[in-house]
Amino acid sequence: MQHVLLICLSQLTNNIHGVETRMAKPDNRNATEQTFLDAAERLRDDPVTFLFVGGGSHFDFLANESGARNLSNILLHNYVPKQLTPAVMKLADCALITLEDYALGVMSPSKLHSNLAMSLPVLYVGPRTSNVDDAITRFSCGVSLRPGQSAQLASEIRSLLADKHRHQDLRGRARHAFDSAYSDLRTLSRFDQVLAQMTALPRK
Repeated sequence: MQHVLLICLSQLTNNIHGVETRMAKPDNRNATEQTFLDAAERLRDDPVTFLFVGGGSHFDFLANESGARNLSNILLHNYVPKQLTPAVMKLADCALITLEDYALGVMSPSKLHSNLAMSLPVLYVGPRTSNVDDAITRFSCGVSLRPGQSAQLASEIRSLLADKHRHQDLRGRARHAFDSAYSDLRTLSRFDQVLAQMTALPRK
C-alpha cells in the first residue's frame, strides 16, 4: 500500500507579506526543503509519496532538486480548486509543515488548522516555539523536528508506517487539538474579546 504525505506549498516561500526576504544566506535559505528532500532520498525504496499541491516561490527549486536526485517519490501538482481541497487532503496519511528559522515570529503557518481539522498528524520541520511546535507540544499530535534532521524525519515516517495504532492515535489527537483550540468555535470568541477591548479604549 502506498502512503501519501501531503505538504502545503503556501508555506514554501521566501516572500512574506509581499516582501522578498533577505534575512538568510542563499545557501541556508532552503534548509527545511533540503531536510525533507534528504528524507525523501532515504525513503526512496519505501512505500511513501510526498505530494506537493499548490505553488510558491520554491516550486521550481523542488522540481529541479527532485529531478536531479531522481526522486520518483516526490509528486508536484498545481493548485486545485478550493472545493476539491478536502478530497485531496483525504488522500494524505499525515501533513508535513515547514518553516524557516528566519520566519519565526514573522510568518505563522495557517495550514496547521486545516490539517488538524482533517485529523492529519503533523510532521513539522522548523524552529521551536512556533505555533506549529506549540500545538504539537501541547496536544502530542505529531512530531517536531529541526532543519537538518532528515534522518529523524525518515525514521518518524517509517515508524508511522509500521505502527498503525500510533498513527491512528495521532489522528485522533490532531482532531482533538482542532476541536479544543483551533476551530471557529474556540477562536472567534477571542477575536471578539480583542475587539471589545480595543473599542473600550478611550479615543484620543
